[in-house]
Amino acid sequence: MGNCANPPEKTDISELVYGEDSSVEIENPKIVFSENLVYLNDDEGTSFEISLDKTVSDEIEWEITESPPWIELEPTSGTIGNDPLLIKIFSDIKDLSMGYYSRDVEFQTENGEISTLHINQKVSSGPQATFNPTSLTITENIDEATIALTP
Repeated sequence: MGNCANPPEKTDISELVYGEDSSVEIENPKIVFSENLVYLNDDEGTSFEISLDKTVSDEIEWEITESPPWIELEPTSGTIGNDPLLIKIFSDIKDLSMGYYSRDVEFQTENGEISTLHINQKVSSGPQATFNPTSLTITENIDEATIALTP
């Protein structure tokens, strides 16, 4: 037969959690998004806005620590105060081939907490080339180049 130890004494924490001292914060400050998943279409310069908020009452400092190269965000760091903060997301797809892209943007608070925003990007066309007997036109989304051909 094994030796049975007495269980440790229980401590009542109800006064700490539910008592009058409501200044006790149990979680670390985190960033929360108005949208957790952003869908961007295949138009050059697509933009989208989300708002950042926080899980605590105090102001928190934040910065973007990871982002795909075809996504630009404004601003890239700052302080979230009493009101949510708007972030603009821009898509720069000129170097992307046709397809679907899914990447994460990481926002880090001053205490090291990371919140992740998922971004899906659709690119329905890549660089295009057309040919007629007198000229060759090569387009890559918005940029164009025309080369004259002589027989």
